[in-house]
Amino acid sequence: MRRVVGIAKILLWACAGLMAILVILSWVAPGLRDERSFLLLGGAAVGPAMVCSAFLLWWELRDNRRELRAARRESRDVSFEEGAEWTSKVWFYVLALFLSFSLSWYVLPALILSYI
Repeated sequence: MRRVVGIAKILLWACAGLMAILVILSWVAPGLRDERSFLLLGGAAVGPAMVCSAFLLWWELRDNRRELRAARRESRDVSFEEGAEWTSKVWFYVLALFLSFSLSWYVLPALILSYI
């Protein structure tokens, strides 16, 4: 499973970089926004980014909860804070999921409508 997590991280960073480049290109050359190839490339970047960030968010939350349970089993003196599993890495994946989901609401309908 660690290999799948590693692949998901690499894919997320590649898609995030591609999305950043596409957003900058759409600001510099607004005429590109209506091109099918531009929308197809955007859809190909947004979809996997959304799936990978959701998977990594789930994995980190699950891993953090497992570590907290293991720490509590080892020592009953460990205090448990509500929401302690929400680390900065989890918040990063939440942000990545939010941004890719938000961008998908622009790219995917435009992509679908360009083929109709």
